[in-house]
Amino acid sequence: MKFRIILTHTFFIFITTIVHAAKQRSWLGPNNMISGTSPSARAMTSFASAGNELYIFGGYDAADQNDFYKFEPIKLSWTSLTSVVRGDVPHARDSHGIEAYGGSLFLFGGYYGPGGHGDLFLLDLSALAWSDATSRAAGDRPP
Repeated sequence: MKFRIILTHTFFIFITTIVHAAKQRSWLGPNNMISGTSPSARAMTSFASAGNELYIFGGYDAADQNDFYKFEPIKLSWTSLTSVVRGDVPHARDSHGIEAYGGSLFLFGGYYGPGGHGDLFLLDLSALAWSDATSRAAGDRPP
């Protein structure tokens, strides 16, 4: 079985050959080699890459979520950071944007049940601490 990871500045491209194991009557591929607890299957989530790691926040899986995960492609390993992060954790949401910049993740907007969010949160990746940056952001905020 071949499995190769190509790393670029912001994208992780997985190239794989999936093999059918006749004796086990199962398919073998990247999921059989990935360790840790992955996020539930979901829609309308966002992820950002920082260094050699991918970060995923929230999304929708029968309800909006505010859980937080890290994936390390080099180790093929998931880690839940939900119970580790501290500070002003963003409310559950889907359809939000998240971007890495200068050792931080910036999360903007999204949707939760009754309406949309227009807030801005910052996560310091070294301290794993969220802060609500909505009132500190200068300029006109998108609606």
